[in-house]
Amino acid sequence: MKLVASDLDGTLLNAAHRISPYTQQVLQDMVASGVTFVFATGRHFRDVQWLHDQLPIPAWKISANGAQVVTPKNEVFRHHTLTKALVEQAIVLTSDMPVSINLYTDQHWFTNRQEVVEYSEQREFDFTAEKTPLLGRDDVIKIFFMADHDALLEVEARLNQEVTEPMAMAFSLPTCLEIMAPKVNKGVALTEVCQHLGVDIADAWAFGDGMNDVEMLTAAGKGFVMQNALERVKAALPQLPIIGHHNDDGVAKVLAEQLQR
Repeated sequence: MKLVASDLDGTLLNAAHRISPYTQQVLQDMVASGVTFVFATGRHFRDVQWLHDQLPIPAWKISANGAQVVTPKNEVFRHHTLTKALVEQAIVLTSDMPVSINLYTDQHWFTNRQEVVEYSEQREFDFTAEKTPLLGRDDVIKIFFMADHDALLEVEARLNQEVTEPMAMAFSLPTCLEIMAPKVNKGVALTEVCQHLGVDIADAWAFGDGMNDVEMLTAAGKGFVMQNALERVKAALPQLPIIGHHNDDGVAKVLAEQLQR
């Protein structure tokens, strides 16, 4: 094990969206032993800056599902934007549906719903949404829709049927469906980080719980599925081991066992 990549929500973070003291200590010990650590999340990189206060270790960030990769020094390593045509198609096709439409750009989170702004402001994090017209943007790195799962299944079906531009699409949560540029995912980003660092991806471990983690879990030399993962994930990756729950330090316990060997 030379590199470890972990999803955040539902994987490394507990239900309170925090890293437990035990997990913090294990990760610090792991990095001190020479292992590289990578956060791999659907969140914007600005939405994980607070992690440095909780976990003062150097870490790469695969953010927006691989649409943006940031070095431990907060330098942009990879950046993938969606075409303006794809953004407009996705917005127009879903504007009559009961979902919130959200866009990530390099530095911002834009939405069409005031309740999303209010939700983002209620969180403890500094990164908040801005309500603004969404059409006409050519700097979008990710589109995501938030609603109940049944509504998002309808969005997924409509986009698959109607969108003519190539794209990558995945559920990060049952209530969040995401669109990135074609061939953008956490697995591709992890491969690029490993190549840049000179790490054989066979020596990389990965942890996740969502459909947006599948490519990363299969690209890594060892992939681990959380006990609390979506059943869709478990069904897609029956060959991978299922470890503990995210509320029970599942990732840290696997890493601690490895470090003790």
